[in-house]
Amino acid sequence: MLKVNVFVLVGFLVYFFYMFINFKKFSLSYHMILFTFLVYTFVLIGITLFPIPIQPQAIEMLREIHITNNYIPFKSIIGNIVEATHWIVWFKMIIGNVLLFMPLGFYLPLIVKKHMNARKVIIIGFCVSLCIEVMQMFISLLINCRYKAFDVDDLLLNTAGTVLGFIIFKLLYYVLHDCLKWDISRYIEFKKS
Repeated sequence: MLKVNVFVLVGFLVYFFYMFINFKKFSLSYHMILFTFLVYTFVLIGITLFPIPIQPQAIEMLREIHITNNYIPFKSIIGNIVEATHWIVWFKMIIGNVLLFMPLGFYLPLIVKKHMNARKVIIIGFCVSLCIEVMQMFISLLINCRYKAFDVDDLLLNTAGTVLGFIIFKLLYYVLHDCLKWDISRYIEFKKS
């Protein structure tokens, strides 16, 4: 199985090189935000795309399972709730997909800063989720075996998670900035030259 470790190492090296070149351009807190976002991104990629089966035995085992794609909205969600023998099965599928993308909605206004609204968050969350689903299909084509299923319900749940993360950010921003009068913008803005 191809694991995520090599990609994480390369990603961190690229980030540290970028940080070394641009260190004085951003505040230390902004670098921390970027670093934790990078960690989140690798966790997201690791969970959604890896491990990739490359051994012939693993590929043959996956072919016997007959993983199927779902292109009908809410089919997997309703099917998992109705057919699940235990609540943990559908809870993991539904809540797991939502929780997995909540940090994306939280990080977007911190990283992009200007003009980030709910519409843009929905579009970005949907596009990131779609990219992951398409990558899963592409990897399945490369190894000639469906190792993860394309599921339109994942797109819906992941997008909902992104929006929920954005709502939580907005609520926290309101509490910290407007109610407690804490100037959060000084922690996420560019340094002044």
